[in-house]
Amino acid sequence: MKVVLAEKPSVARDIAKHLGATTQGKGFLKNDEWTVTWAFGHMVELQEPEDYTPEWKPWRLSSLPIIPEDFKLRSRKDGSAHEQLMIIKGLFDEADEIICATDAGREGELIFRYILTWTECETKPCQRLWISSLTTTAIAKGFSQLAPSADFDGLYHAAKCRSEADWVVGLNATRFFTVEYGKRNLLLSLGRVQTPILAMIVNRDLEVEFFKPKDFWEVHSVCREALFKHTGGKFEDQAAAAAIVEKVTGLKMVVKSVTKKNEKANPPQLYDLTSLQQDMNKRYGFTADQTLKLAQGLYEK
Repeated sequence: MKVVLAEKPSVARDIAKHLGATTQGKGFLKNDEWTVTWAFGHMVELQEPEDYTPEWKPWRLSSLPIIPEDFKLRSRKDGSAHEQLMIIKGLFDEADEIICATDAGREGELIFRYILTWTECETKPCQRLWISSLTTTAIAKGFSQLAPSADFDGLYHAAKCRSEADWVVGLNATRFFTVEYGKRNLLLSLGRVQTPILAMIVNRDLEVEFFKPKDFWEVHSVCREALFKHTGGKFEDQAAAAAIVEKVTGLKMVVKSVTKKNEKANPPQLYDLTSLQQDMNKRYGFTADQTLKLAQGLYEK
């Protein structure tokens, strides 16, 4: 039996339709050759400190830094995710071959590999379905070009490194600052990405708050109703700008060269999620999460 793991149910349904796996089971779709099942995003995560040893549960400066010798995995705590994960484990145990059909990217690879590791099925034959579209043609082409899962080991290692770095930096920094500087049980959350981004926002906000306007001058000239701007840019000294004006006053403008060239303007590309979120925010004030939920809802209808 070949088992295909998709990242979410909607993708699994499209793949199952292509494979003719129409028999509905609990948490999967199947036929005589294929079984298609699905995850709910990140269903397996890195263990918390207290999962390694009870000594790491209390938030004490003396226990920092907390860095496990080997990072271990655990099932996500909510019931529906764990129940589906047990279904996946049962299917993987019975599988002759496993097909990774999670999203084509670093996080998609991590989702599959963490599940594969947690189910202890790493030694089973695995192949990778790499598609970025769910059209019938794209799915068919993807299955005709399945690649060994080992070809994507580098992608997995990059994602695994990112995941573990987030854990080490976020957990240790959050515990340190909360214990050292938090008052009245105030949680001070820090992260490898969130803290530098927050610092950039704060610094920019401070620049705006303490901005002191300064006068500046630019040099412009008009010829045959066409406006020309001096290439020197802005002048903080009015005398310097006036000197340029005095130098050219009364002189004729000479066009030394004209360059012509043909250019092709391609039509704009179709939206990806990020550009869609940006456009929806500019036009309608939607948050990124609102746009994501709307797009996902429309896709699944």
